[in-house]
Amino acid sequence: MKVFSYLLFLGFVVLGVWSVRRCMRAIQVSRMHASSREEQFLLAASADLGGPNKAPDAAPNTVQPPKTNKASPMETELLAREERLVYLLLKVALPEFEVLTHVSSAKLLPRGEHLGLAVLDFVVCRKDFRPVAVVVLDRAGEPSHPARSRALAELAGTGVKLAHWRVEQLPGRTAVRNWVLDDAVPGERRFAA
Repeated sequence: MKVFSYLLFLGFVVLGVWSVRRCMRAIQVSRMHASSREEQFLLAASADLGGPNKAPDAAPNTVQPPKTNKASPMETELLAREERLVYLLLKVALPEFEVLTHVSSAKLLPRGEHLGLAVLDFVVCRKDFRPVAVVVLDRAGEPSHPARSRALAELAGTGVKLAHWRVEQLPGRTAVRNWVLDDAVPGERRFAA
């Protein structure tokens, strides 16, 4: 009887180890598929953002508006291609946060502390729109404006996380998520993947 209970116990242990290993393998596969789907999404989004949207051909019986050289407000792009990629990256990496674009530095700095106004590229906020992090895009060949540099220096002292991303080399989704969620990362940080 002892041998039978020992064999039964051993069988349960082996079955448990086998099921745990199988679950771990399934989780790894699921993570790989999820990251590859996100990469495909970002690649597809960047491909879609490559050219202007083309309107479908109008039906033959519809009246076409006169063509002018002036772009209508509906055709104006508010974000450049690189900015749209960063926006998508932030939304994919941080779905539980809100992402705002082109925010005035006066909105984040306490009254009277901003000497010059600057426009911040991206502000990551909680759902109640309290700022958590600021992302500034560093473009090659673009000079730094003094008002923006002053505003960023003041902002780094407020406790809001500040990162400079190079447009040519954006960080990965995991690095972005770890940076925003890590409470031990104070102040300003320049990084690229």
